[in-house]
Amino acid sequence: MIVSDFQIYVRDCLQHVDIVRKTFPDLPMFICGHSMGGAISILMANERAAEFSGLILISPLVLPNPESATSFKVFAAKILNHVLPNFSLGCIDPNSVTRNKQEVESYARDPLVYHGSMKVCFGVQLLNATSRVEKALPHFKLPLLLFHGTADKLCDIRGSQLMMDTVPSEDKTLKIYDQGFHALHKELPEVTTSVFQEIERWILQRI
Repeated sequence: MIVSDFQIYVRDCLQHVDIVRKTFPDLPMFICGHSMGGAISILMANERAAEFSGLILISPLVLPNPESATSFKVFAAKILNHVLPNFSLGCIDPNSVTRNKQEVESYARDPLVYHGSMKVCFGVQLLNATSRVEKALPHFKLPLLLFHGTADKLCDIRGSQLMMDTVPSEDKTLKIYDQGFHALHKELPEVTTSVFQEIERWILQRI
């Protein structure tokens, strides 16, 4: 997984928004982003806030994981990016994604999921993305619905708490799931059902 600039993801998603808007010009548009897609969604909303009626984020990437982004590791990654950009930083353990074993197996078999290792150059782009996200938060005024699990090992829950404390939006909600893992929309049935019911209720109240 390699990308020269994180903005490529934001650009491509906004191009998709333009296509959808042409097809459905009169409908309200909400963004829903999970994990790295959460960072993309925040940057999309920051770039073109007038396009959207609200933002839904599930375990978003707002802050670097404190275990994998210590000051030394960040410094080392930036140095390695110049000399060994394809150096492996390891793979995501499917068991850290959800407590639902059926979903773990599905994730591990899914050919559309990248199962290789994360490269140094991509890790640096993720760091750049979180830096941009933090700078965008004080300007964020859209309605916001956040979900995060307390046992998320992939995206730090403190990022969602920081977002709640920082964004000036007057319409913002954080739903925390005790012991929930990273993919709350693919978690234990009671968690997943709750997440989708909350999303449905929240959107219906705003259209």
